[in-house]
Amino acid sequence: MKQFVATLDTIANSNKKATKQSTLLEYLRTLNAEDRIVVCRILLNEKITGVGTQLFKKFRNNQATLDFTPITLQELWNSITALNKSPIHNTEVISRLMSRCTPLMKTYLVKIMLNNLSIGMSDNLVLDVIGQLTNNPEIRTHYFTCNDIELILRNNYHGIKPFQTIRPMLAKAKLQIEGDTMSELKMDGFRALFHLNNGEWRLYSRRCEDISDKIPYIGEQLHELCKHANATITSIILDMELITDSMRGQDAMNLSNNLHPVIFDILYINEVSVIDCPYYMRREELEVLFPEEMLSKKFTDPEVAFEYAMTNGYEGIITKGLNDPYYPHERKWLKVKRNVDTIDLAITGYTFGTGKREGKIGALICSIWFEGNLTEFCKCGSGLNDYDLEMFTKLLSNDIIETSSECVIVNPKHCVEIEFFEVSDSPSYKTGKSARFPIYKQLRSDKNISDVTRFEDLDI
Repeated sequence: MKQFVATLDTIANSNKKATKQSTLLEYLRTLNAEDRIVVCRILLNEKITGVGTQLFKKFRNNQATLDFTPITLQELWNSITALNKSPIHNTEVISRLMSRCTPLMKTYLVKIMLNNLSIGMSDNLVLDVIGQLTNNPEIRTHYFTCNDIELILRNNYHGIKPFQTIRPMLAKAKLQIEGDTMSELKMDGFRALFHLNNGEWRLYSRRCEDISDKIPYIGEQLHELCKHANATITSIILDMELITDSMRGQDAMNLSNNLHPVIFDILYINEVSVIDCPYYMRREELEVLFPEEMLSKKFTDPEVAFEYAMTNGYEGIITKGLNDPYYPHERKWLKVKRNVDTIDLAITGYTFGTGKREGKIGALICSIWFEGNLTEFCKCGSGLNDYDLEMFTKLLSNDIIETSSECVIVNPKHCVEIEFFEVSDSPSYKTGKSARFPIYKQLRSDKNISDVTRFEDLDI
């Protein structure tokens, strides 16, 4: 672990992307196969620990013991996977490691346990290094199709399969799509993927979490739908949105509400992957298999689609290239919403309120991915009602890192959707830009920090 931490610190203190990547590459080359898997899993945050900053406060003034028995990478990974929901158990696991750490090792152990390394390397940069190491130019597609780096490093990756979690294809605003397109309604709901194989099924969120036990009635409904499809289905993977009658995303994210599946893509059917097939063929396959009322409404004219969406209370539309394959975790679809744009930002702190908000949160400090780090992009107080202020006060209370007279800094664990008028010049921010007139829209509990908008994706 000591060499791993030294490598992480070198990467974190380098300002050049090429240097970061070469440092990681050389380190990975020194590792055996098992240790390499552990390091890659940690760098890609494959194990969400669920541990909060509050747990580490009790270790703040603890002195290391005289036991400096080296912590192996395998021991580190076993400790990470041993964490559960019990604070007492987690404290014991972490304490055993902390007592054998140097100060620098303690610093990075905390970061690892919080899934917040912040060394200036995105998942894509890490994957590019692994691809160079393994001579695999398709590493990003392969990884986002299975979400398991061990499969790839052990040469056990054989394409998309049921029950291998896949990161769904995404959309972005102001994207140019070449060729013919088709538009569908953009629903404000909960993204999910349905996997079926030989009578067994599972449901996964866009974060690759198994949510089968939370909404079993959706899985059973889709299982029955497949049983009565217009062709025999032994295995299938479907991409869909789960919506409520209110069509409010916040309602859909509360999985205890009554949800309805709306299917818009198919990735796998009867032992065959179809993600490389053009979209129009995948859509035709859905229309052959399932009744029209179970599918997303489609339009050939995006203007007609947008007018229908605005008239009927939808968020907007998604426009797709008819000849495009399905790109896991890539933003290749075009989303068009109302007149204001929206972005997903990480909460990295908050300011104190004044006047009517005296003693409460004044504004959320919201950050964007910039040069590999979460960087402050705006402060958002508009749109927050009393319920929201109380919710965020409770939600962020266990994530506080530092408090000053001006603001509170928190560990970035939560993502919010922000509406804004435009991105304007702002020399007071490291990005040189800021979201103008930001308005809080909703907490995105279905997204994690890796889903936060990247500065280079902004159309500015």
